Amino acid sequence: MKIKYLIPSTISISGLILSCIIVLMILMHPDLRNYPHVITLAGLLFLFALLIDGFDGISARLLHAESNFGCFLDTYMDFFTYAVLPAILFLQLFGHTIFNYVIFIYIIVMGACRLSKFHTTRVETGPGTFMGLPITLNALWVVLGVFLLFGDSVFKGFFAVHFDVIYWIFVIPVVILCLLQIVNIEYPKSTKNPIVMILAILFAIAGFTPFDSVKTYLAAFMSLYVLYFVVSGFVITIRKK
Repeated sequence: MKIKYLIPSTISISGLILSCIIVLMILMHPDLRNYPHVITLAGLLFLFALLIDGFDGISARLLHAESNFGCFLDTYMDFFTYAVLPAILFLQLFGHTIFNYVIFIYIIVMGACRLSKFHTTRVETGPGTFMGLPITLNALWVVLGVFLLFGDSVFKGFFAVHFDVIYWIFVIPVVILCLLQIVNIEYPKSTKNPIVMILAILFAIAGFTPFDSVKTYLAAFMSLYVLYFVVSGFVITIRKK
């Protein structure tokens, strides 16, 4: 194998290793809600994994090093990072109940279906778009929501008091976003839009500062962007009919 093919694969593997480290951090803290700094660090590392996921594809295209191996490796990284990791984070934070077990399984199964749908329909929808909500967006909603609820955000005290209400405000969109991953609604490719990457970089930088308000508003803005992206898919689909 030529060295140029190793570069994007190495980037993908580093992202997968980072995601494994995040999962280990989560599992090492059974009472994760009591460790806002760990939650914040997990969110920060997740955004680094998101950036790495973008760079492996960019490097492969720049080096003309696309390969079937790299394609499958990227898919497995996506599944672990954007389906398994958020599901574990959800379960660890909200508790081991039968309903939460169902949501845990639901997130993982819908993530697997989403990636399978992507690989079977992306050719049909044209350049720059594909059917179904990108799996990245649902994972972002989970991780950013968890940070706003329990991390070093300025809202954490309020959410802790109103936990029962906030739980459903958080869970219902997760269920809807997972479903949107497999429906026939056309979405633009998220990596084509620099907003996610720019906000992720800003959040990553802010994560190393003591300014909780900056991290909070960046996370809130990214969450609003997820909702905007969801609506944009409906607009694109309606316009093409």
